[in-house]
Amino acid sequence: MTPSPYASLAFGVKPLRLFSLVAALAACESPPRPTAPPSPARPSRALTLAPPSTPAPEGPPAADAGALPPALARCIARNRASLAPELSAALSTLDAASLLEDACRLELAPRGRSVALCEGVRLSPLRDTCKARAAMVSGAPGACPTLATEGARDPVCVAIAARDRRLCAAARVSERPRCMALAQHAPGLCESLDPLLSARCADDLRALEGLIDPLREGTPYTGTASLTVGLDDATAPTPLRFVERGVFVEDGRTLNLVEAALGWPSAALHALELRVALRARVALRSGLEVPVEARIELPGVGLFDTRDGTLSGTLRWEHTTCALGGHLAGVATLRGTSGGATRVFTLRFDSFVRDLLQPAADAAGRDGGS
Repeated sequence: MTPSPYASLAFGVKPLRLFSLVAALAACESPPRPTAPPSPARPSRALTLAPPSTPAPEGPPAADAGALPPALARCIARNRASLAPELSAALSTLDAASLLEDACRLELAPRGRSVALCEGVRLSPLRDTCKARAAMVSGAPGACPTLATEGARDPVCVAIAARDRRLCAAARVSERPRCMALAQHAPGLCESLDPLLSARCADDLRALEGLIDPLREGTPYTGTASLTVGLDDATAPTPLRFVERGVFVEDGRTLNLVEAALGWPSAALHALELRVALRARVALRSGLEVPVEARIELPGVGLFDTRDGTLSGTLRWEHTTCALGGHLAGVATLRGTSGGATRVFTLRFDSFVRDLLQPAADAAGRDGGS
C-alpha cells in the first residue's frame, strides 16, 4: 500500500496555538494574453451559481472512518498529554474534544499537501480553512472551498493556488491585502488590516511559511461592464460593479456573467434594484456572434428574461480566452418587451476569468429552484 504523504511528518500543534484556537472558536482557441497563466485542471466540484446552500452541519464526515494516519495520531496524543486539566475539562464541557484532532489536521494537511486530510475536520470553518491552505500549497485551484458569502470558490485560495497574484483582483476589497500578503510573503500587509482580519492573515502566513515561493509580480487584472437602455447615445450607461471582480467560465466554453453571491436571478422573484445576468457560449474567435441566455430586472420598469420570451439578443465577441485569468470581452445587444413597450439594451464588458466551473447539474440551478 502506498504510504500516506504525511506519514513521515513528526510534528504537532503547540499547546499555545491550540489554546488560541479554542479561544477564537467560542473550448476557446484564441491565443491567450502573453501574461495569462496556463489553465489549471478542471475543478472537481460543481458550482451551479445558484444561491449558496446551507453550510454542512458540524460533525464527523461519514467517510472519515478507519485508523488515523500515524503522524496525525501522534499529534493528537501529544496535544492531549500537554493539555492543562482546566482546558481539557472545558473542551469536554463544550463537547469539543474533537478540536484536538481538527487542530492537528489543520496543521498537517498543508505540510502534507493533502486536501483529503481536511475532510475529517468536524468544524466547518476550520474545514474550509484547512482545505484552502492545502489547496494553495498543492497548487490546486479546483480544490479550493466554496464560500457561502461568495457563492463560488474562495478567490484568495484560487489566486494563490493558481500561482497568479493578479487574480487577487477577484477577492473582495477587504480580502485583497491578505491575498497580496500571501502572494508576496509580506507580514506588513497583514498588520495594516483591521484587527479582526489581521489575525487570520498572519495565521495563514505562518501556516504556509516555507511551503510556497513568492509569486511573480504582475499588474492586477481589471474588469468593467455597463448596461445602456435605449438607442440614444446620450443615455448614460449604468456600471455593473460585480464584473470588476471577474467573470466565470463554465465547462471551458460558457461565459457566466453573474453576481455569484446572489446566484442566477429567479424567475419567481423580483429585485428592488438593477440586476443583470448573462450566459453565452464563448466563440472560437473574436468577431463572431452567439445567442445569449439573459435576464434584466429594471425596478419600476419591468422584467426581461429570455426564458419567458420577453428578452432576446446576441453577443458579439471581442476577446475569447477561456483560461484562468484569460481575457473575455464583448458587446451584447438585447431587445426586451414589457407592458407593450419595447426597449433595447446594450451590455458591454471587458473582464478576466476569475474561476473555471463545472457545468450546472440542471437548469433549475439557474432558475433559483423555481
